[in-house]
Amino acid sequence: LNAPALARTALERAQSLAASPHDTRHVELRALQMAAEAAPRDSAPLGAYRAALDRALKEFPDDEELWLLRGQAETPDPAERGQGSTAGSVRFYEKAKLLAPLHFAAHHFLAHAYENSGATAQALAEGAIYAKMAPDVPHARHMHGHNLRRTGRIEEAIAEFSAADALDAAYLA
Repeated sequence: LNAPALARTALERAQSLAASPHDTRHVELRALQMAAEAAPRDSAPLGAYRAALDRALKEFPDDEELWLLRGQAETPDPAERGQGSTAGSVRFYEKAKLLAPLHFAAHHFLAHAYENSGATAQALAEGAIYAKMAPDVPHARHMHGHNLRRTGRIEEAIAEFSAADALDAAYLA
């Protein structure tokens, strides 16, 4: 993440270690994503990455990780990691959630997508689930605080922000 040279080294290692067609597909997809990241002003590599994800989803329709990646790829930023998710991402994240309801990432990314789309009630619900699933993750608590604040639940928001700050401070200590 944010270290292209190290990512290329890791990708090369992954290419040599991929043990199954499923693993190989994931590695190929990461290579396409990296190509898109390397040319952020060129829409063709991002389009190729999205198309490859769509093909992979037909081949592996029960892989929630692929659905999560496809949701992230819906934004114009090939380096998207979920925080910029938009309304176009929701259907992919919902499918991932359906496949793996206990996978915190679907709730996390849905909270961002709904928040960025102005769907505060849905963002609040997904953020609450994410914060409950990951109570020791500062970002989860902070995100939930955003939407509590947006709905006027200020005291609860302050409690979430305070919890996030305490978790972060403990980690840094």
